[in-house]
Amino acid sequence: MTVTHMPLIHAIASSALSRINDLRTQSLADLAWACSQHSEVDFGAASLLGDRLKEAVDLLSSALPASLEPQAWLGYERTVRQLQVLNLRPAATRQFLDTMGVGRAPGEFSSRAVRCIRSLAGEGARPVIPGVGRGVVDTTRVFAYAEYSIAPIGGPGPAMDGCLSRESGLHGSTMAQLASLGESIAPWLRAFSLPNSSHVDRARCAEFQVLVELCRLFVTEATMPKPQPSVVGVLLVFTTTSPCLSCLGVIRQFQLLFPEVLLEVSDPSQQGA
Repeated sequence: MTVTHMPLIHAIASSALSRINDLRTQSLADLAWACSQHSEVDFGAASLLGDRLKEAVDLLSSALPASLEPQAWLGYERTVRQLQVLNLRPAATRQFLDTMGVGRAPGEFSSRAVRCIRSLAGEGARPVIPGVGRGVVDTTRVFAYAEYSIAPIGGPGPAMDGCLSRESGLHGSTMAQLASLGESIAPWLRAFSLPNSSHVDRARCAEFQVLVELCRLFVTEATMPKPQPSVVGVLLVFTTTSPCLSCLGVIRQFQLLFPEVLLEVSDPSQQGA
């Protein structure tokens, strides 16, 4: 739903600012995003919301592990649950990705991703509607698209280039395929349930599916999770909505697994012309 009644927007923002210290992180993220969609909203209000949200981003960033040890990831998951946050929304998500050293994918890549996703989405029961919420696709359907160019240096496996896309849920992936991926790569990438949405299986997120499939492609020999410095290349990822906190953690895990793969991420707000 998009609210265009400006007096209502101003009233909501004013009320929120009067009790900003009581707002939970998710409410801050949602309100900051809503304010960013309307240039008429007082800049000081938007700035104050952004500053408070950055405090949460900094706290989450400090909780990100520097290793793949399972115990290390419990601290990140605990911080997410303490903050009661599911999704930081585009601007704060970009801040979080910046702290991880994840670059911004080029605009022309985003345009290719949008074209591919539109062609795929048209095959579904619910067609994608461009322009909803200033985005590119209907947010009731979430997609991830990736392009990669990989060359193993001194390790097994051929050089490879390609692209792939996935939709959250079971669209484009059967239950058997997801189960198979989970059995083969489960130790490599770890998704976790988020606050107030424990019924949602985050292993079915589009971003998780894409990164799990790339692990399967990049690593030909089943081993326990450990850094793979022999895998060298570039990976570009596009998401139709900002990734959830579970998927942001998975992106960090992928970074640690493939330290020599340059990872860049974009979303509809970074779409090229």
